[in-house]
Amino acid sequence: MIRTKGEPGTGDIVQAVRHMRKMNKQIAEIAALRKDELYQAAKELQVPYDLVWQVHEKNKLPVVNFAAGGIASGKQVLAAYALGACGVQVGTCLLASEECPIHDNYKQAVIKAKDTSTVVTGRIAGTPVRIIKNKMAKEYVKREKEGVDMLELEKYTLGSLRRAVFEGDVDTGSLMAGQVAGMINEIKPIKIIIKELFDDCATEFKKLESEF
Repeated sequence: MIRTKGEPGTGDIVQAVRHMRKMNKQIAEIAALRKDELYQAAKELQVPYDLVWQVHEKNKLPVVNFAAGGIASGKQVLAAYALGACGVQVGTCLLASEECPIHDNYKQAVIKAKDTSTVVTGRIAGTPVRIIKNKMAKEYVKREKEGVDMLELEKYTLGSLRRAVFEGDVDTGSLMAGQVAGMINEIKPIKIIIKELFDDCATEFKKLESEF
């Protein structure tokens, strides 16, 4: 399997779509090559020749491709399918599931989040992580922009995920969540979350069918 997603650790919806489109573009480029050009393409892409040959012959990847980044509704699942994914990976919406073994304070922070409630920390240092804005996040971003070194920044993040997950610390804990946190407003069983995603996907597809 292969996962198409955006910038690692950020839950960036735009980046996730960009990654999928880039992959589709490269597949089309390989499919359009002459067979005598495949060796050179494999060399340039630094991938096995057999992989390039299979993509050329089938006009698709020889493995299952699932999309991640910004999936929390049936419309987004359908969009992933439309871009060529075989399935999706969800993360943030499962934080608000009854079964998720995180502190209830963490779950409440997720369902109370708005579309502007998250921020990416660590991007300047090359270790981006999207989290819900809190006291720790704001101070981290401020100090990061000031150019302090990694050791100084680690004082804010050391043990922060543990504090969020196990202690429910919503002030200094690292409340990791994607941009779609703003779409989640209720704690539900995982079974219901998954069922609603794919039922909504099917409903949206039927709406599209009726328009053409």
